[in-house]
Parts: sequence; structure tokens; C-alpha cells
Amino acid sequence: MTDSQTLSSTQWVLLQQYLFEVIVPIFYDRGDTLVPIGTGTLLEVGDRLFLITAAHVLEGCDGDKLVSPWDRKSGKTASWGTHGYLTPRSSDRLDVAMVELQYPETIADFRKNYRRITLDQIAPPTAGATHILAGYPECMTTVGDMTIDQRPLAYYTEMLSDPPRGWVDFHNPAQDLFFKLEKEARELFSGKDVEVPKLQGASGCVIWEMSPYDGPLWTPQRALKAVGIQRSQKPHDGWFRATRWLPVAQLIAHFDRQAAAELTVSLLGE
Repeated sequence: MTDSQTLSSTQWVLLQQYLFEVIVPIFYDRGDTLVPIGTGTLLEVGDRLFLITAAHVLEGCDGDKLVSPWDRKSGKTASWGTHGYLTPRSSDRLDVAMVELQYPETIADFRKNYRRITLDQIAPPTAGATHILAGYPECMTTVGDMTIDQRPLAYYTEMLSDPPRGWVDFHNPAQDLFFKLEKEARELFSGKDVEVPKLQGASGCVIWEMSPYDGPLWTPQRALKAVGIQRSQKPHDGWFRATRWLPVAQLIAHFDRQAAAELTVSLLGE
């Protein structure tokens, strides 16, 4: 498996910084405290800005109480404000959601504080490649009266060649991806083998693929491809599941058919 040992020290630092800046913690404001409920990623489609996450992260949530931190140490947060919400039909059982940020000040704050991905960074997964889960597990988040202390988790994993044995809730063979969930794994931010914590709170994060790039200028944006959106886990069975990006392309078709068609072609090769 390719890991940080194959990157130069400069590339490793750039990769760490990029992942830290591109993953968006999602909190729910209960009035007396903030509760970490998931992880998202900003996606730019034309001049519109969306937050991509797993649909179950937002189930039962009052949209006015969804917030994200601008500074993970000071505890400063801002509401998502006015937003639109797109998700596949419930009968499809596809656990993805697109939240369009519509309030100008919120959009400006998100652009200032987080990196965004674009459609050309989304790709189908490659068997045998190195993959990275990067998100904010609930157990690595502490919320105080005036502070939010969060430590991101990013670790290397491998895609399973076959679906896991045993029962898988709402299994969709065309859209499901399965990855190894080991008790210990190489953690990207520390560079050490660590015990993998429970992934609650990381739901909705992007699963990245390390792709070879031999061009004149290496950047994390060129080396990383977004291949899935994390949705569930079975630690005792040694796997977690992600959804492919094709359902997102179908949601994009509601407002930009050309962009949706181009993304579909890149994902299916047709």
C-alpha cells in the first residue's frame, strides 16, 4: 500500500494541510450545547456552493440549527443559514445529500475557511489503489462553553474486492463501496500506526484515492480523487461502507444537466 513514506516531506505536509482544510465538521445546535453529528465536503458546481454529506446525518435535524465552526479552537461557529436540500428518493436508499448554501454571508465564510472540491476531482475508484478516510469522529471532539477542540482522523485503507459476507442493511451493489476497517491503521496526520476509533461523526466524509501524478507540479488536488462518501461501518466485521458519486451526478441534473452529464461520463466512462 502506498502511504506517507512514498511522499516527499513537502508533499506530506501539503497533503495534511489540504485534508485538514477540505473536511467540514457538522454540528447541531441544541441550544445548551453543540453536538457533532457528521462530516461534509464543499463542492463547487459553476458558481453554486454545496455541502456534500450522508443523508442520515441530517435526518430529523432542524435546518436552522445546523452549524459549522470557523475556528476549531475558539469555538466560533456560524449557522448554515438559508439553504436548499437535495437527496435521492427514499425508495432508492442512497445515503447521500447535497445542501446548497444560499445565504451570501454564509457562502463567503465557507469559502474563506474551507477548501472546495470541483467536479474534475471526482472519479471512480481503482482496485488496488490506496484510499484515505478523513473526517471528524465524535469521540475526538470536545465541546466546552467557549471552545471546540477537534482532532481530525485520516487513515489509509484499502477497497475490498468483494462485498463483505453477512448481512448488509439496504445493500445496493451498483452504488456501494466497501473498505477495510482495521483495529489499527496508519494515521496520516501523525504518521503513526494508531487504534482506529469509532467512526460516528465521520459519517458523510469523502473517501479519497491516491492517484499517481507525474506532471510538473504536484499538488494534493491533483494527487487525490474523491471516490466515495462514507455512510456506515461494521467494526467487528472489519469494514466500512461508502456510496459512489453517481447519485450526486443524478442530483446535479436537477439544476445543471451538462455538468451532470460530464460527471456521469467521467464516472462510467461512457
